[in-house]
Amino acid sequence: QMEFDPQVEGLFNDTLFIVSNAYNEDTLAINLSGEGGLTPAPVENLTINVDSVNASLNWDEVTTTIHGNPLVVDCYLVYYCGTPDSVFYFLGYTTDLNYTHNGVSFFDNQMFYQVTAYVGDMPTLLKILAEHPDITLGDLDGLVESKKNYFRIMK
Repeated sequence: QMEFDPQVEGLFNDTLFIVSNAYNEDTLAINLSGEGGLTPAPVENLTINVDSVNASLNWDEVTTTIHGNPLVVDCYLVYYCGTPDSVFYFLGYTTDLNYTHNGVSFFDNQMFYQVTAYVGDMPTLLKILAEHPDITLGDLDGLVESKKNYFRIMK
């Protein structure tokens, strides 16, 4: 059994050579390719509908990596902020293609959102979110890696 699990993001290509010890046998060459990192493509077509109290977000399903290879998303992470040029804070996560920010109009007259796709271990994600409820957009990757390393050490 072979496993392809590079920790570095990007596309990788190589060749696997299988050499037989039988007399006069050819060497078999198998082209290999794969993607490391599995970074999901950005969420597209995010729409926001506001009623008198709530903001309802909807978006298209993410089905590929940033390099166009297929993947299955485990959940989507929703971030918010009061101005588009400030820090986006974690709001919640969903396995659906929609999320409702309940009661948002009670505490702010404008809100901006970003949604990202997440691929990975859900128990690790939930543990990180419990430990860092004020996590900001872009901080999750480093925390997931450190949590993975923590679990490897404990094995």
